[in-house]
Amino acid sequence: MQASDRSATFPEPDVGPPGTAIPRLKGGRRREIHRWLASDAHLPPTLLIRTYLSLRRRPPQGLLSAEAISQAVTAGDCAAFADLLSRRVEVLDLTQPLQALGVLLRARRDAPLSATIRVLARQASKWGARQPNASLNEASVLAYLDVTAYLLDSVREVESSPRKYRSKLSPILTLITFGLTTAAQVDSKKIDRAVVRTFLPAAYRCAKQAMTALMDGDSEFKSLLAALTARVFDQLQNLASIGAIDAFSELGQAVLRLALTREGAQARLKELFDARSQFDESIQFVLAELLGVAAGTPAVDKPLPDQGKTQETLRVSQLGTALLRSWSAAGDSERSKTAFLELSAVTMSFFGLQLGGVAGEVNEYNPRVHELVVATPREPPRQVKLLRPWVEYAQGPRSVIIIKGLAEPA
Repeated sequence: MQASDRSATFPEPDVGPPGTAIPRLKGGRRREIHRWLASDAHLPPTLLIRTYLSLRRRPPQGLLSAEAISQAVTAGDCAAFADLLSRRVEVLDLTQPLQALGVLLRARRDAPLSATIRVLARQASKWGARQPNASLNEASVLAYLDVTAYLLDSVREVESSPRKYRSKLSPILTLITFGLTTAAQVDSKKIDRAVVRTFLPAAYRCAKQAMTALMDGDSEFKSLLAALTARVFDQLQNLASIGAIDAFSELGQAVLRLALTREGAQARLKELFDARSQFDESIQFVLAELLGVAAGTPAVDKPLPDQGKTQETLRVSQLGTALLRSWSAAGDSERSKTAFLELSAVTMSFFGLQLGGVAGEVNEYNPRVHELVVATPREPPRQVKLLRPWVEYAQGPRSVIIIKGLAEPA
């Protein structure tokens, strides 16, 4: 039988033209439409999408392009469309429908935001209860965070009477908690950045008081947020290590702007600043700007050792060598230990010289910091054991290592 014959046998469903509300088909008409969908008739994607939605069935993945959905679905159908996002599978791939929902919401300014939030929150709750061990894939999580951030930013802050406050706040908190939970399940730098840059700021602007209350009274929510922000802080250190200036600066500003992460971000950035000699000079100045530690360039009258063979450079190098010798002898006697401590205090206070690292600790290998005691292998080790500390020289926001620490592969 030809496709045209099948279309004749099963008449095209009356689901209304694009731009109108999608009717909900019931009874015998549903069975007829199901048979029609099983035919191989070649029909426009917009008609097929509207037909599936009229049956309250999720359209096949191949139909769910942002363009097709934005043409087929009206603003009033946003909530019904969101109602189709739950699937009973191991890993959910909801990228296309979520992206399409985002396109639709942005394109239709009259979209029912509150209704869409309630339906999306209901689906998130059902999905989490039915499939506690399943997870969204990376692209789906990113799409969810994007759509939810837009929804949260588009509704006014929930500040009304207590009864209205509770009714509006419940689905919003469900969306926020679900977003953080699914984000934590996928180890992804893109997701972590999206959480800090767009999702959490939108959530905080929408429900500031409730978010603060959750941080104070809900240990599970607090632990969830702490785990995500810890991953973001680790990203900061990785970006600093590879010298990714723009990405490091952008992410650093994002975590400092957000009240929920500001305190932890300041502490981690302070740790990085204290170890700034291990990073590129440009990263050092970004760290200083983020923390407001110092501005401008290092003092002219105290040049750093890489500024030429000046008398100051030679003096600093000699002091660094003397400091290492004193450290090496500190274990010989109590007098030697006291002499080392006194010399360390003087070199730090008057010359900006100090030892870095602790002998015996294992660190990630950094050629800027470590000098291997064995011949450098073709593939440098990932981790090394420090045998002797390094000497660093700090002036203002800048710090350099003038004598590397001796290390061996761990």
